[in-house]
Amino acid sequence: MSETIVIRPATKEDASVIHDMVVALARDTGKMALVTSSVEDIARDGFGAAPAFEALIAEKNGAPVGLALFFPEYSTWRGRRGVYLQDLFVDGSVRGEGVGAKLIAALAARGARDGAVYMR
Repeated sequence: MSETIVIRPATKEDASVIHDMVVALARDTGKMALVTSSVEDIARDGFGAAPAFEALIAEKNGAPVGLALFFPEYSTWRGRRGVYLQDLFVDGSVRGEGVGAKLIAALAARGARDGAVYMR
């Protein structure tokens, strides 16, 4: 029996999980020196009165294994709303299981719900 991957919106309580995955992404890509954000920055800027971003969390057996961090954007050339995927991370323990594809599909559905016609 395969284990189910659940995709859910992130909450303020996920700020440390989000930050941990951002750090892991930077480590995986050799960009650790560029990470200067803190858990407090994530909590403040993602979950305050005017959030700068949103995030989706992938879970397997209740444990976080993936992240899609995004924000809306607008194309003046297209005259259309879009979604910008800032960070996509999948834990090494579940790579190859389709977690990234599920996060992207969930983000595309979320964007379409909000009127976005493209994602980058």
